[in-house]
Amino acid sequence: MHKRFAALVLVLFAVLIAVPVMAQEERPTLAELLSSDVDGRFTTLLAAVEATGLTETLNSDGPFTLLAPTNDAIEAGLDFIGMDVSDLVANPDMLREILLYHIVPGSYFFRNLTSSPTLDTALQGTTVSFNLSGNDFTVNGVNIDDVDNLASNGIVHILEDGILLPPGAFPAAHVRVAHFAPDAPEVDVYLNGELGEASAIAFGTVSAWMEVPIGAHSVAVAPTGDSVADAVIGPVNLSFGPGSWTTIAAIGSLENGTLTAQAVVEDVSALQDGQALVTYFHAVEGAPTADVLANGAVAIAELGYPGTLNGGSNDGAFTDSLPAGSYDFQFVATGTSEPALAEALATELAAGMSYLVAAIGPADSPQIIIIATDLSAMMPAATEAPAELDESNVAEEPTEEATPEATPESSGG
Repeated sequence: MHKRFAALVLVLFAVLIAVPVMAQEERPTLAELLSSDVDGRFTTLLAAVEATGLTETLNSDGPFTLLAPTNDAIEAGLDFIGMDVSDLVANPDMLREILLYHIVPGSYFFRNLTSSPTLDTALQGTTVSFNLSGNDFTVNGVNIDDVDNLASNGIVHILEDGILLPPGAFPAAHVRVAHFAPDAPEVDVYLNGELGEASAIAFGTVSAWMEVPIGAHSVAVAPTGDSVADAVIGPVNLSFGPGSWTTIAAIGSLENGTLTAQAVVEDVSALQDGQALVTYFHAVEGAPTADVLANGAVAIAELGYPGTLNGGSNDGAFTDSLPAGSYDFQFVATGTSEPALAEALATELAAGMSYLVAAIGPADSPQIIIIATDLSAMMPAATEAPAELDESNVAEEPTEEATPEATPESSGG
């Protein structure tokens, strides 16, 4: 009886030991896990992995943490950068870079990422940054919506609304900050919670351009010397596309509680040979809709303060190009030619330059400021050749831890 009981105990003990091992062996690889998705959410990703020869990597021992974008996420991400799948297929090196940037060597469960670490990716020399804020869990600003999907050789976290774009694969974004709120003190600007180059910005001044990675960023504006916790604007999430030039303008009134940030995107593609790029901006709260005159001709009609036209959707800005030369700029009430609400006379515009022509100040005494940028000196250089899979830090075990002379009038925003 005792021998039979002992034998039974040994059998049960062997089964208990074997079950976890068998369960581990029965788990699919990362590639197999994506392929078995019942909703077919990863067909685009799997096709890209196959086209770049990375299927073998996702079937290898690893372990890897895969940040897997769904079909919808890839579509949204490509739309953001102005591309489609065929564009990436035609550029396999770029496609491979993007895919490697979604692979983190080692196995990282959600519990290992709640401290918001920055981790190396399989694209040599690059990192991604995780962030948990309240119920929002992101990597490089992209939402992670489903975590800890286990494979035999790693873990999958699912991206539902975008893709990760490796640094250097696309032209960087450029951002600057303008202080156009007449009753607000000097301000500091926080980018992703950190105080950057834009600090102690006074009314009527604009910071230098800052080069930032493309994608989503948190922006907050606080009185100079205060912390981001004392922000008077934001934090707000803004996305900057590749090669974009965006002015974040502080507008409105602190006293009236209308202080806000307005993103003004300057379309550099409108620049033509022998011409200057001009972005007109209406930042005078309470002032009427304006026509902007250049040497007496309407350069832009019906330019309204942000949020006052088109059902509140207008951004108050319009970008156009003018032949190089000397210009008198005037903001006048729409449909009139005088008196000028604000003017800047004898302004020289040079070919290849970009100018922000902004009406700012209180409604009873507005003024025009003009900020020039030499675009030719700031255009990005060619990117380096794509990197290969970096396996040097692959863990063996999961880790626990100007005038338009004869051009038609344009309508503003």
